[in-house]
Amino acid sequence: MIAGERFITDVSIVNPLADSHVSSAQSIMGAAEKRAKSKAEKFDDMKKHGKFFPMVMETTGGMHKDFAVAIKEIIRASRLSGLWAGRDVVHGIRASVAVAVQKGNASMVAAGLHEARLRE
Repeated sequence: MIAGERFITDVSIVNPLADSHVSSAQSIMGAAEKRAKSKAEKFDDMKKHGKFFPMVMETTGGMHKDFAVAIKEIIRASRLSGLWAGRDVVHGIRASVAVAVQKGNASMVAAGLHEARLRE
């Protein structure tokens, strides 16, 4: 809770290059849009408990618009609270998600290399 407002998020990272997302990824941020919509429907009942934001990133680096809206809302509330500087909050969120995306991408590359070596 920040400045009396409750923020509820669901962070998700989607790979638009995966077979399961090829059709939705034909449009810019299509895979992220599909995942964000799914999360919003799944957690629709959470809206009665606070502001819900599906915070979705694509493994290729794209950030869904609701992710950006969530960050703006958190900055606004943090300014009202006087407890945190907005840029510190944003830096922490972006850094955490960026590291998670990079770790996931590294893991996919490592798995692919391992599979390729097994086939040799």
